[in-house]
Amino acid sequence: NFLDALVWMTLNVYFEARGEGLRGKMDIVHVVHNRSEIRKQTVVEVITASKQFSWVNKDASVQPLVNNTSLVYDMIKCVKAVYLAEAERIQGENRGMIDHYFNPNKVMPKWADKLTYVHDEGNHRFFTSKRTK
Repeated sequence: NFLDALVWMTLNVYFEARGEGLRGKMDIVHVVHNRSEIRKQTVVEVITASKQFSWVNKDASVQPLVNNTSLVYDMIKCVKAVYLAEAERIQGENRGMIDHYFNPNKVMPKWADKLTYVHDEGNHRFFTSKRTK
């Protein structure tokens, strides 16, 4: 349901990109949304899948929940904006294909060399699993 997706997406943006600018946060939302489309899963299924997002992994240290109300509202606005304007691209850039990302300052995943690099935004490097022409 939309409300569940909004809550989980908001928490995911908070834990994955709270220090990023709006574009970086929106890219995280695009990744989850695109994975959901590609894998035919709900947003909740994508976010809670094993070894996808560190903040929900069983072996991850539990991070404190969000206490900053204005930050939560900021995250909800960001997630809502992406959902309502999915077809629209920032400054004509095609960000709709991204479905993977990582922070190169923290990890260098083995899968990265098998995907197509799209762009860097803030502390994250974004990729697509779709073939580009």
